[in-house]
Amino acid sequence: MNERIVYMDNNATTPIAPEVKEVILQTLDIYGNASSMHGPGRLASAAVSQSRGKVASLIGAQPEEIVFTGGGSESNNTVLNLVFSDIFNNTGRNRIVTTRIEHPSIYETVQTLTDKGIEVTFIDVDGQGNLKMDDMAAAMGDDVAIVSVMMANNEIGTILDVSGAARLAHACGALMHTDAVQAVGRSPSMSVSSMSISSPSQAINSMRRRGSELSISRRHSILPPHPRWSSGSRQESRDL
Repeated sequence: MNERIVYMDNNATTPIAPEVKEVILQTLDIYGNASSMHGPGRLASAAVSQSRGKVASLIGAQPEEIVFTGGGSESNNTVLNLVFSDIFNNTGRNRIVTTRIEHPSIYETVQTLTDKGIEVTFIDVDGQGNLKMDDMAAAMGDDVAIVSVMMANNEIGTILDVSGAARLAHACGALMHTDAVQAVGRSPSMSVSSMSISSPSQAINSMRRRGSELSISRRHSILPPHPRWSSGSRQESRDL
């Protein structure tokens, strides 16, 4: 008996788009180490560089600003753990401002950080999921290290005012982070260079592409120079 399936969980993950599947199959034949100087290595390096350029073009960034990670959750955790730690150690800022409707990789991570003495301020949203900007403005201060506001909510689809939040964050000297997983490829205005989060030291974004987990951290210059793993060079010797 044939059953027709109507799949309605695309915010969680999507079927692989035919064009994505084609590229994946092609890259399975590229087996070289992208850090090696031999022919297969140079071929792999070229493929990675091409991919980085396409991702940068998609979000209005520069290729050298892109760092690939294993997924959106890893990108978010990198920001909230490594970057926050670096800011705290250098400036003493010990507070994170975020919303109550963030993805668990943000919400649960900041909850964990409170156990370490980090202060977290949660901003409420209205009945439509819109950010309460007056509350956001009131929460700013010179003790804020990072402001994290998702760009598009994965449950109700609300587009949050990330640019407005970024202006408030920058005004008090804080870093702006946005989880843009649900916005990339869907929002025509998704251009980090034209938003208030375009300053080279003030923005990191996370994203997912159709058919695979593909996350990026933008503005790699702010990533702290201490790697999580002891290993060889990776991603053009970036420490992440």
